[in-house]
Amino acid sequence: MRLLLSIFALSALPGSALLAQDITGTWQGTLKVNGPNGSADLRTVMKISRADKDGLKAVFYSIDQDATPFSASNITLKGSALKVSITALNSVFEGTLGGDGNTISGKWTQGANALPLNLVRATDQTAWTIPEPPPGPVMMPGTAKPEFTVATIKPSRPDAPRGGYGFRGQDVTTTNVTVNWLIKLAYNMHAHQISGGAGMA
Repeated sequence: MRLLLSIFALSALPGSALLAQDITGTWQGTLKVNGPNGSADLRTVMKISRADKDGLKAVFYSIDQDATPFSASNITLKGSALKVSITALNSVFEGTLGGDGNTISGKWTQGANALPLNLVRATDQTAWTIPEPPPGPVMMPGTAKPEFTVATIKPSRPDAPRGGYGFRGQDVTTTNVTVNWLIKLAYNMHAHQISGGAGMA
């Protein structure tokens, strides 16, 4: 008898309340943004997973802008109402889980701007490909032995012609040129990109 009562009580719950507990997965939708060059459709992906027994965590991607993932700073689910805060983007997503558990109707707020954003649950067949994030900086191995490059600068005669430059292995040799000229050569820069350096011209 108790088992029958338990089944009846469970079936009496609203469908959205049951499905709200199964919000984990990949959700995706298109954010329409208006800019100076017209409107743009930005595909957004949000991956929601369990953080612990009762908590949730989420990672957000804007795959048409950048492959960098942004972790949610806070995510709450109360009944069918979902709220995801992303401090790094100064953004909040608020939505309502649909009765079938496969849609979330909501809005994306970033700063003072609020835009509609409706998400659908993705499957293996419908999920958008998320680009690989950009590689991080290359760290010098701990076993590396840095070496110094030696530059020898000697005064030249005022009447000496300004020479070009020549390579001898890894060495570069030039005559009667300015420090600014050397910087432009070394870094492939234009003169207007170099500031300061009084007395180098």
